[in-house]
Amino acid sequence: MPSVTLVALWLASSAQLYTDWQTQKDRNAASNAAARPIMAAFFDLQEERRLSGAELADPEGYRKALRAQRVRTDADVTNVQGLPDSGWRAPDDIRANVVQVGRNLRKLADYRSGVDQRTASQQQTFDRYTSLISGQLNLFPL
Repeated sequence: MPSVTLVALWLASSAQLYTDWQTQKDRNAASNAAARPIMAAFFDLQEERRLSGAELADPEGYRKALRAQRVRTDADVTNVQGLPDSGWRAPDDIRANVVQVGRNLRKLADYRSGVDQRTASQQQTFDRYTSLISGQLNLFPL
């Protein structure tokens, strides 16, 4: 009889380990799928932040480069915002975080307006873009 108990215990432990492994595998796959578009937007926002500050200092020298960068940023932001509705499967907590990042990225139009109308200082512009970028980093805790 003790061997039957051990086999039952082994089966229960194995099933739990498999379930835990599958859960972690699914979370990892969902995170990896989200990371690609989010990191692309992250890097584009960093470059747009740099060019926005430069444009505020020298409008004629950086306007064209800033416009081109905004096109690249917009494409990646659209990918991030569309991710939850793209058939991407993710656990609720990961999905909620990505949705929140997408909502935060809606602030970008206002930040750009401050640069274009020259109503934002370089420091305000830096701080605003940094808040968007740091919000994305919070998706990937250490």
